[in-house]
Amino acid sequence: MQPPPEVFDLFAVPADATPVPGGQGHSVLAGDLVLSPGRSAATADWLNPLLARLAADLDHEQPRS
Repeated sequence: MQPPPEVFDLFAVPADATPVPGGQGHSVLAGDLVLSPGRSAATADWLNPLLARLAADLDHEQPRS
């Protein structure tokens, strides 16, 4: 199951994700991040922008590429 395009954009990772073995068909590897669903929509709406900013800050401090 692929996340919608806006998820890849939010985390600034390539959209060519591959399924993660053992991820029960829901988790995918996109770039160097594992994306996994499973939170309620309300929690995801609150948490995802925070995680995206954290990922961007970490990428700025120690670039992934």
